[in-house]
Amino acid sequence: EAEQESLGTLADEVSHHTYEHIFEDALVAAVRDSADGVRFAPAEDGKVEITLRFDEAWTLWAHEERVHAEGMMAYISDNILKVDPFKPTQIPEGIIQRWIEESLIRFRVSMPQARGVQAGQPTQQALIDLLDRRKMVATYGRLSTEQRG
Repeated sequence: EAEQESLGTLADEVSHHTYEHIFEDALVAAVRDSADGVRFAPAEDGKVEITLRFDEAWTLWAHEERVHAEGMMAYISDNILKVDPFKPTQIPEGIIQRWIEESLIRFRVSMPQARGVQAGQPTQQALIDLLDRRKMVATYGRLSTEQRG
């Protein structure tokens, strides 16, 4: 009985690490590719589609078949630093920050209901906006140069 419990704990730990690696890999890819955002959404097969946003257009980054959408959304929700825990909103939202490429990058996360999924499938999705100061500084510098010219 103790052996079965130990195997269950090991399976949970492996599953947790799988979610963690998928999530972290997507965040790193978004920063490296200069994306504006990342979306984790349930696919029709109950797995997870990960898309990156570039200038308001979404591009498929991965169709992740190793995990289920409900588990992925639970993992993301558990890792959000809540914006205001005393004022619950209809849409769970918060901030995540990570050191990527030697810079502290912040991500704003909201988890609204997904649209267009079939009945009986998980409906929550995670929308993540990159708040990369390096990108903002470059944009402001470009805009001020254009205004002077």
